[in-house]
Amino acid sequence: MRIDLAYDGAPFVGWARQPGQWSAQAIVEAALSVMVQRRVAVTVAGRTDAGVHARGQVAHVDFTEDEWARLLEQTHGGGAAQVTARLNSVIGLLLAGRLPADRIPDAALALEVPTRIGEETPGGEGRRRASLLGALAVHALTEVREDFDARFSALSRTYTYTVCDAREAWDPLRRGFELWVDTPLDVDAMRSAAVHALGLRDFLAFCKPREGASTLRELQALSVTRSGARVTFTVQADAFCHHMVRSLVGGLLKVGAGERSGEWFADLLDSPRREGEVVMAAPHPLVLESVEYPDESLWALRAEQTRAKRT
Repeated sequence: MRIDLAYDGAPFVGWARQPGQWSAQAIVEAALSVMVQRRVAVTVAGRTDAGVHARGQVAHVDFTEDEWARLLEQTHGGGAAQVTARLNSVIGLLLAGRLPADRIPDAALALEVPTRIGEETPGGEGRRRASLLGALAVHALTEVREDFDARFSALSRTYTYTVCDAREAWDPLRRGFELWVDTPLDVDAMRSAAVHALGLRDFLAFCKPREGASTLRELQALSVTRSGARVTFTVQADAFCHHMVRSLVGGLLKVGAGERSGEWFADLLDSPRREGEVVMAAPHPLVLESVEYPDESLWALRAEQTRAKRT
């Protein structure tokens, strides 16, 4: 089953499960596990960091034929849309702390979801469980062929990052989704610098490399647009390595503020190591907007190509 979902990343420690923390993955997996009464694992297209949002996240989960048939029966023939509605109801109960832990068929997973509104997180960050209410929603459950892989079948992921560079335009209602700076940004300079990043290259200087993982990526688009006092970066690649988008935006912001030149940005791209001058932009304005896939006849081929180690 393909899962299309969205979430506000502010109350989560990111997509991926972490011991003693609350993640978007733990909520989704707990809700699905409650529905089929066994622990299920979800594969996601893009593992977002703490504080990063998703408007068009995609995941997949494997059910047995009997499990899916039972879920459909429980909706009295309502179909996938009604199963989706039920899933959102269970997610709502989890986020509200109104689903007893013993309803979750895995003790370890039960520890990673809220039990009481207003209780602080185990990590001591001061986040309140009440802030989880409404923070995650599943838009659709769609039956797909078995060779669909939310992660490896994807052609690309697209992110946006929004900055407001005029103090008089800072809107408190947008503070959770924008970076505020009080230095006017030179959009033309950032556009000129961004061109150097396009194409297939090693982005080691703009990534936090994981052991054994390649930092070779194909950056398909990196645009910078202005609408009044708001500047939006749109970044698309076949995939992203850890912290890549925020590091690229952080570098371009230095160019836009006049602190560094476009040549400096281009030189960093050719660096064989991550430099101390590369500063990640804050996570809260970053949004995973969409994940693109080929025609279903190419899902398996694309997954095979993606799994092959980049050289």
